[in-house]
Amino acid sequence: MWNFNYTKYESVDPYGSVRFGSQFQDKSDSEQFRYVNPMRFTESIGIAKILTKTEDRHWLMRFGLAARRIVDRDGNIEEEED
Repeated sequence: MWNFNYTKYESVDPYGSVRFGSQFQDKSDSEQFRYVNPMRFTESIGIAKILTKTEDRHWLMRFGLAARRIVDRDGNIEEEED
């Protein structure tokens, strides 16, 4: 996961985040073996505010929006029959 913070204002900071997750091996289909499937992507943007920051504690509050996508290369979508 990558987080990008940019300190511009004294009260709040804008941030962006990108996250990727997957299974190393997909064995859901015995006839087909895939690496890194399904893939899950999450992108988010918003504002962050540091509530308290000491040597042993760091509290951060975030408010924003996120988009989540799941990519399955097997395409397990059932087709409708007429």
